[in-house]
Amino acid sequence: MKRQIFYIDYPQEHQGDALHAYQCKFCKIDTVKINGLLENHLPNCIYRTEKEKTITE
Repeated sequence: MKRQIFYIDYPQEHQGDALHAYQCKFCKIDTVKINGLLENHLPNCIYRTEKEKTITE
């Protein structure tokens, strides 16, 4: 798989009681902070590590 500009296919979950606030299901980083960038997930995030294994530049 070639590197993409944005990665938005990660599992998300509600963040607290906020109606429109979501976070990555695995690393719990706010989706606004992730901003579609793989490197904005935590380095040990399951989504990030699995996705990085599939990327060929």
